[in-house]
Amino acid sequence: GTAGTVATTEETRGSTIETVRTKEMIFETTAVTAATTEGTQGTTAETELTTGSTL
Repeated sequence: GTAGTVATTEETRGSTIETVRTKEMIFETTAVTAATTEGTQGTTAETELTTGSTL
């Protein structure tokens, strides 16, 4: 009985590790989104430069 309980506890810990890995993947996706936002800001700056040349 005790051996079975230990095995179940180990399986639960394994699930917890998988949950942490999933959270890390979400953070990585957020980082990509931030990079995309920065790219958009760069495009806006280029547009302003083009407008300045036209004026």
